[in-house]
Amino acid sequence: MSRNGNPACQIRFSAFELDLETGELQKEGKSVRLQPQPCKVLATLASQPGKLVTREEIRQQIWKGTTFVDFDQSLNFCIRQIRLALDDDRGAPRFVETVPRRGYRFIAPVTPVNSLPALPGKEKKKQGLIGNASLMLGIGLAVVLVGALAYHWERPHRVSPSEWVQLTDFTDSATSPEFSPDGRMLAFLRGPDTFNGPGQVYVKILPDGEAVQLTHDSLLKMSPVFSPDGSRIAYTIGARWDTWVVPTLGGEPQLMLTNASGLTWIGNHHVLFSEIKNGRHMGVVAANEGRGEQRDIYLPRDVAGMAHRSALSPDGKWLLIAEMDSTRGWLPCRLVPFDGSSSGKPIGAPDLHCTSAAWSRDGRWMYFSDDQGGTFHIWRERFPAGKPEQVTSGPTEEEGIAMAPDGRSFVTSVGMVEGTVWVHGDNGDRQISSEGYAEAPTLSFGGTQLFYLVRRRARGHFSAGLFPNGELWVTDLSSNHAQAVLPDLRLSGYSVSRDGQRVACSALDGKGKSHLLLASLERSKSPEQIRTTSTESEDTPIFASNDDLFFRGSEKDANYLYRTKAGATVAEKVTNDPIIELESVSPDGRWVVTQVAFPREEAPRGVVAYPTQGGAPVRICRVLCFVSWTMDGKFMFVQLLGTSQTNELGKTFVIAVGPGNPFPQLPRDGVSSEADLAGVPGLKTREGAVSPGPDGSLYTFSKQNVHRNLYRIPTP
Repeated sequence: MSRNGNPACQIRFSAFELDLETGELQKEGKSVRLQPQPCKVLATLASQPGKLVTREEIRQQIWKGTTFVDFDQSLNFCIRQIRLALDDDRGAPRFVETVPRRGYRFIAPVTPVNSLPALPGKEKKKQGLIGNASLMLGIGLAVVLVGALAYHWERPHRVSPSEWVQLTDFTDSATSPEFSPDGRMLAFLRGPDTFNGPGQVYVKILPDGEAVQLTHDSLLKMSPVFSPDGSRIAYTIGARWDTWVVPTLGGEPQLMLTNASGLTWIGNHHVLFSEIKNGRHMGVVAANEGRGEQRDIYLPRDVAGMAHRSALSPDGKWLLIAEMDSTRGWLPCRLVPFDGSSSGKPIGAPDLHCTSAAWSRDGRWMYFSDDQGGTFHIWRERFPAGKPEQVTSGPTEEEGIAMAPDGRSFVTSVGMVEGTVWVHGDNGDRQISSEGYAEAPTLSFGGTQLFYLVRRRARGHFSAGLFPNGELWVTDLSSNHAQAVLPDLRLSGYSVSRDGQRVACSALDGKGKSHLLLASLERSKSPEQIRTTSTESEDTPIFASNDDLFFRGSEKDANYLYRTKAGATVAEKVTNDPIIELESVSPDGRWVVTQVAFPREEAPRGVVAYPTQGGAPVRICRVLCFVSWTMDGKFMFVQLLGTSQTNELGKTFVIAVGPGNPFPQLPRDGVSSEADLAGVPGLKTREGAVSPGPDGSLYTFSKQNVHRNLYRIPTP
């Protein structure tokens, strides 16, 4: 248990230790994830062991002065989360006993955590006792002094969860907060993702007004922000990266700017936003509201890099930018001069992921969400070149930063995310994973095994399987036996050979470059790096049925499609056309599906299949889509993303294909909407984003369980 808090506030019960001040819960020295509100309920009960604490007492102590949708539902949720964290059984409780219709009682013995060393035993001689007692007293005083100094030093940086004030109380998720210019209102998204996902724009009058829904659609959204006069809220529609606005008092949303995401106002009639230049290459620009006077400020070096979010300093001279590259996903946030005179420098700890940033109102501090230690918390760094300091801590994640106009507090989204992988077969859906955050599932060729990646720490925020980074596991579907395939090796991608004997993996080295490894699934030898001479980094390996290995290689700031033929040691370029992403390989190995840029077209990128034996490419989608096949080659799975009609991750289309041709009859220029697929014979749909197995009846998918709410946190 951390000793940064007051030792008198630390208690022990069974194998657990709880800091009543910070809300940190540990079991045998390891942190146990528990959200702030359940932590407060646990602290209230555990601080009064043996006493009946009524539901009304809990309401008065924890929910007094705040709004809530349903107190009973919220408290029941908190108790369930506490029992899950403590592995407690409601029917035979060891810790929390339910007193029906009245309240709860903490029934486990509770003892304070002793902060001083134990004195020697009585068998010591009297003189030794006196000497040792004096020595121990001196050591104890030194420990207390050092602890007090450490606490005094640490206190200005970290803000205890006991000081956080909950602003929303949804049973699902609230993210992406933003203050109105006068600080009286808060805009946010009610949805699961802190970046870009399905959800609705809400507005709430602070401190205890009712949250009002402003949008009613299934589009992907991110980054709501108020106009300078507070009359409008702008937000980004994902995939197409357009900015829409909705009146704060309610009304119909309207398109404001196309190809303009993460928009913020930097004056009454001037804006800052991110713009796709080509394919997926996204930079930050400034312009007026009509897109006049436009000038570029920052463009990532990686031609598939994306600068998504930016925040202008109070003096108008500097930008904080949250950006991705094509290999690592989110990068450290970047400090860039607003005049565009240089590409700036990264801030925060290196090789970590920064998803959002903000400035203190006096411009002396840069705040950002960072996952140092594996879990997203709020950090800050003194401008222009201080050292990173952690502001929030605990078992939850905190993402997104809205700085209050008075600079005395900020609002962030606090919560946890769980990820599981599932299989659908003749008997319906079945959950496979039960530990860690599981994602990126793939069925073996025979459909008897399920491979997937597992993160032992927090997921972070990489949605829809983008940029996974976990340990490879496999579950035998007949016995349900699960085991790690390559223990302690963190992978960003993998592909299992058709015979099930080998796995090709991509993993990052110490310099942030991705390289390919080839490993035996029988662990007969250590993984070996696949050497290539023409690429700087390699990722997204995919085995073809003939054991050819396809992958994406980086060369001079561009990405290309490469192949290593079965048994060969030299990689060859399949096409000279640059690609953005590698998606899949047809079952016969004759076609490779990639995302590519569409210059001078309405949609900046789409999906094309390249022939591996020469010939003309086939355009599959004029918008972003994801394409794969069943292993028997009889069905093609298509998931559309990036059209106004189907801009959500909610549906996969299953299309039967004939022998000898893996493609159904599609429009010559490619699919641009669901309407283009309506006339395809035998079209079926599956809910969610699914990955095919041996045939159309067996497939796999991932699920997320997300619970986040907005909290106001005082600035240190």
